[in-house]
Amino acid sequence: TWHSGIDISGVDSDECMFKMALDTGVRSVTGPFHVDNNDPPNAPTYLQPPDSTELKADGVLSWKNSFDPEGDSLTYSLRIDNNQDFSSLTAIEDNIPQGISDSTGIRLSQLRQFENLLDNTIYFWKVWANDLDPGKESKVGCFAYNLFQEKPNVPLNFQVTGMNQGVIHNTSPIFTWEYGGDNDPLDNVNNTKYIIELDDDPDWSDPNLQRVETKCGQTSWQADILVDNRDYWARIRAVDASRLCSEWSSPLSFRTNAITVISPNGDEIFSGVEEILWEAPEIKSITAKIKIEYSPDAGFSWIELANNLSNSGRYLWDTSSIRTGTRYLVRITAIDGVLLLGEDQSDRVFTIAQKTIDCQPRIFSPNGDGYHDKTEIVFHLSQTSNVTVKIYNPAGRLVKTIVESKQMFPNDKGRQIVSWDGRDYNGRLVPDNIYIVVVIIENDKGNEIRKKTVVVAKK
Repeated sequence: TWHSGIDISGVDSDECMFKMALDTGVRSVTGPFHVDNNDPPNAPTYLQPPDSTELKADGVLSWKNSFDPEGDSLTYSLRIDNNQDFSSLTAIEDNIPQGISDSTGIRLSQLRQFENLLDNTIYFWKVWANDLDPGKESKVGCFAYNLFQEKPNVPLNFQVTGMNQGVIHNTSPIFTWEYGGDNDPLDNVNNTKYIIELDDDPDWSDPNLQRVETKCGQTSWQADILVDNRDYWARIRAVDASRLCSEWSSPLSFRTNAITVISPNGDEIFSGVEEILWEAPEIKSITAKIKIEYSPDAGFSWIELANNLSNSGRYLWDTSSIRTGTRYLVRITAIDGVLLLGEDQSDRVFTIAQKTIDCQPRIFSPNGDGYHDKTEIVFHLSQTSNVTVKIYNPAGRLVKTIVESKQMFPNDKGRQIVSWDGRDYNGRLVPDNIYIVVVIIENDKGNEIRKKTVVVAKK
């Protein structure tokens, strides 16, 4: 008897004939035999749910049943891991019976190692069919285990660009922020939206409130044009893919101030040609124009002074034709087409004092009856000066020096008052006549002489 092994692994399952010849060459033997070579089932396909789907405990992993060439009965093996290389194997499930229909599945809660699954975690999974031998593995799928949906965190670093000490110099400000995170595994910076509210009322009840919902992943937003020189409050919240919202951020408060009036800004004394100065560093459009107005009555009414100016920051104003007064304001407005870019006005009133003097009353009667017994000589100073006030008769002869080189200060909005009682150097009443009042003002700008006539009429 003789035995020998023959490799038939590449032979199809079929009735085959064999012939064996002994090395003696004397005789040969022929006869039939059957090759039973097992073909493994193909890989499961159509894994469900689609990749990156969120599943809870009742979520189901399913697949289309594999095909086996011999029609063998099949079971399935499932592997789940939070590492794509399946190096730690969070859950192992074997001998899953094939489904009656054309697909097979298992609920997560039915896994023997179900408690190993961690909330808010991404898992990878694969499956294969088994007959006598394991079949080919499926592709790797993934799902997010999310036992409880959680709202996103509040966005971080919410701020308005260009703010300095609570003030912004732009009436269309840009807000920026950072993604604050979300415990849910499928919520991320790319699928998170934001809701921003912007109001000039801290209780968020103003009908002009701006409210916007951004696109997914957006982390900046430019507001519509705001009213200049007004206080505003802004807040933000995140909205995840499940429409769950975070808490509101702490309110961000600021004041708009696109234009700042530098001068006159209160208590100045303007006389002659003076400079109006302003700052508007964020207004850079070449089409933006500046309009200047002044008010003689502390803002009750406004008169246009200049328009269509460039944003140069200065304008020369000849005040010589403007009536003397102490309740003046200046307002500066920036406009680009029909858009109001900014507006500011003097914080306090200022004075316009012409280089003249006034005498009240112009005709007075120093006769001791208590009515118009003296005249008040009124003039204005724009700075500390040495002042001399003299009275001359029509012939140009000095009658009296009321004040001699007296240092006076521009207090009370620069208004100065000196009285004359109609008497000369010797204390005698002067004759009825026309007299000339001369005020001489000396300061570091030079000497200035102002004149006015008054009438003495005692009868």
